[in-house]
Amino acid sequence: MACFAHVQPHVGLVQTPQRPAGGLAVWQRPPRRCQTSSRAVLAVLAAGLGGRGSKQILVLSRSSVDSSKGVKLAERIVSQINEHFVLWLIGVTLLAIAFPETFVWVKPEWFTWLLGLLMFSVGLTTSVEDFRSSMKSWLAVVINSCACFMIMPALAYFLALLIKANAPTLAGLVLIGSINGGHTSNLCTLIAGGDVALSVLMTMSTTLLCIVATPLIAQRILGTVVSVDAIGIVLSTVKVVLAPTIFGLAFKQWLPNASSRAAKFTPVLGVVATCIIVGSSVASCQSYILSAGLSLQLAVLCLHIFGGC
Repeated sequence: MACFAHVQPHVGLVQTPQRPAGGLAVWQRPPRRCQTSSRAVLAVLAAGLGGRGSKQILVLSRSSVDSSKGVKLAERIVSQINEHFVLWLIGVTLLAIAFPETFVWVKPEWFTWLLGLLMFSVGLTTSVEDFRSSMKSWLAVVINSCACFMIMPALAYFLALLIKANAPTLAGLVLIGSINGGHTSNLCTLIAGGDVALSVLMTMSTTLLCIVATPLIAQRILGTVVSVDAIGIVLSTVKVVLAPTIFGLAFKQWLPNASSRAAKFTPVLGVVATCIIVGSSVASCQSYILSAGLSLQLAVLCLHIFGGC
């Protein structure tokens, strides 16, 4: 069978270690290695097709190189967008405070779809095996839940006392510290190259646990009962976390080649979705943020900085 190979000018002779009964050494030529290269194939095809075929193959070769360069450029741009995620959030927040009308077009009912898009991008980069492996780290999930519903509320209460907050402000800080983990943590874990499956499990566990934990904390610390829509939280968890993640896993299972290429760009969808949600949320309560005062702003900032460490 013919093959495209790099022809050597001189082919040496090698001696085999076997000798026949007569004692004479047997000399053989080494087997020719077939080293096919894309350029060699294109060159042979061009020679066989003539001048016109040569031009067509040259165009195909150049377009293939240009396409490869375009993909690499897009990957670099996506990487830069992902790496500066925090800066985009800060910029969107400042823009929403300065010009809240910028985000008035975003409707609250879109949040479910935007969060679902975020979780789809997360699910597309994981696998069923990742979740099976993460389930073995049940102790990490327990520690995360304890930190979410013990350390965070206590820290919020301490900060409220530190700034001498009034009763409504104290209640607000404690409730902020008593809620479940957010979906943005999954995206941050994905961008940072962490255990995404474990992050999703932590988000789901705290989301379901807050049905019981948040009212209990409010009753113990604030002396009041906070009503929680348990059915609504479960349905929201299914729609926002479970279904999009499973859809991403299924897409990766059925179309592995397409999903592996798409996975390089899907984190940008999560970044864009999160920025839209943050911008809309800040714009809707811009007046309250400006009137809150510096002490409360610093307390909330410290709650998230020290609580997230």
